[in-house]
This record gives sequence, C-alpha cells and structure tokens, in this order.
Amino acid sequence: MNKKTIAGKFLIACMAMSVAFTSCKKKDGGDDPTPTPTPTTPGTPTPNFEGATGVWAAVITTTTIPIIGVKEMSMGTGGYFVGTSTSTFRDAGSVKLDDNVLTKQSNNSYLWSNVSNNIWGTNNTQADWVIAGNGTVVPALTYTTTKGFPVVAEINSSATVATANDYTVTLMSNIFNADSVLVILSAGSKTVSKTYYGSNANNFVITSAEMAGMSGSGIIQVAAYNWEQNAAGTENIYFVNEKVVTKTITAQ
Repeated sequence: MNKKTIAGKFLIACMAMSVAFTSCKKKDGGDDPTPTPTPTTPGTPTPNFEGATGVWAAVITTTTIPIIGVKEMSMGTGGYFVGTSTSTFRDAGSVKLDDNVLTKQSNNSYLWSNVSNNIWGTNNTQADWVIAGNGTVVPALTYTTTKGFPVVAEINSSATVATANDYTVTLMSNIFNADSVLVILSAGSKTVSKTYYGSNANNFVITSAEMAGMSGSGIIQVAAYNWEQNAAGTENIYFVNEKVVTKTITAQ
C-alpha cells in the first residue's frame, strides 16, 4: 500500500471508556493544539485513508493506570462515509466483529467494546467482520483480516515530562507487525501528534519546541496499526488492526 494515500488527519473514535480509565486511576506530523479540559484524553485514535468510502477498525487498548495497574480491553469501530465526509456516515445495517454486535450511533457510525479483557489475546489473531449492508446504500460484506494485530509493549518512559528538554517516549520492546505508528503526547490544552510510517522502533522523540506551552496532567499514547484494502462494488474499504498503549503523565 502506497504510504502517500494516508490522509493527514485522524478519526477520533467515540470511546468514552478510554476517558474513564485514564481519569480513574517516514514523516513526522506537527503540533495539533486542541483546547480541552485537564487532564487531556484524546480517546482512541484510528487512521483515516484518502479515497476510502469506509473504514473499520479492530482495536486492542492497554492503559497503565496509577494504583490500579494495567487495564486491557478490546473495541470495534467504524462506518461508511457520506461522500468525502469523515464525520457523517451511512447506515450499514447490522455489523459484527468476531460475533460481537456493534452498536449503531446517532451519526450511523458503529461501536463495540469489551471492557473486561482483550478478546484477541496475545496470539496475533485475525479479526472477522460481517456487515449486513443496507440495500443499495451499503453492500453486504464479510471480511477476515490476514495480517493480525501489531504487537506493542507497555510504555516505560518517565511519567513526569520536563517540557524544557526533549522527551523520549520509550516502550519495553520494539513494535512488531505495524505499517505505521502514531505517537500522541497530550496535557492541558496542548496535544502533539507524530506519525512514523513503517516503524518498528521502541523509542520516539518529542522536542521541547513541540511541547512549548504544555503543562498539567495528561497522557502518552502509542498507536500501532496495519491495514488491508477491500473493494465491494463501488466501495473502497479499509480494515484496520490496531494496538494502542496509554500511560498517564504530568507535564511541567
């Protein structure tokens, strides 16, 4: 897949569970200031693809929470776009991910989550999608991914981010089986996001200049993902397998 087809923007999935967990407890992108309350919790990021008419993502999330420890869960999200919009969607009928029914949202996007555990385990398994479709609006489609999920270790860099110096986000081991990696550092009203194409590294540098004005409670997220493209009639659909690791931090 040509990396040039990756759009320079991201879908932020409607995953309130991710916010709840954090509150209880080869090209670089630029800064993306987003005014939000402290602590900042951007949610679970999934990629958007230029020219796509639909994107479906199976997501494993691992969050390190103070006192509680490590919490892992599984999610499914996605939808068929209306025209070139990535925020309004078409009704796709019933949608299942590994026999789990996704709930249709008010904007016709879909969401399912298992807050108890990761249903895909650690065996790099595939995701099975069954989309019933909706007559001539959306065709029916059954698809099983072949790449499996990326493997991403826990974040072990410091929970205290000194913004006057460059900060290195480090993982306990190298990433495996990812087409791209999105790294997000967010605190207060400031968010820095950087995308690395084809990366399997375990460390990512965020400069002091990129963190200028950042302070307060927040999070680090490393989202590694791969994708597969499928055509159904006139539809151009992408299926994403994603692993996101999150750690709470304090920027000062």
